[in-house]
Amino acid sequence: ASTSRQVIKDITSVMSLTAPVTGSYVNNALSSALPISGTGEPGATIVIVISDSSSATGDITRSVTVPANGIWSVNADVRSLLD
Repeated sequence: ASTSRQVIKDITSVMSLTAPVTGSYVNNALSSALPISGTGEPGATIVIVISDSSSATGDITRSVTVPANGIWSVNADVRSLLD
């Protein structure tokens, strides 16, 4: 006799952004190392893409793996972006 089982692979994870908060501004003091943080599923890779309104300016991409405690953070140098 044979037995079959259905297994579902989890290919998505939940992520939340906790900083910067909506509506906040980046000043010169923060522009070289803008702190970005949030929570996510441990082991997941978070990819952050930061852009401005100009197609001539390249996007800034940062990635981070969520540690066991579920709290991730990364800094991004955004000085090359337009105001």
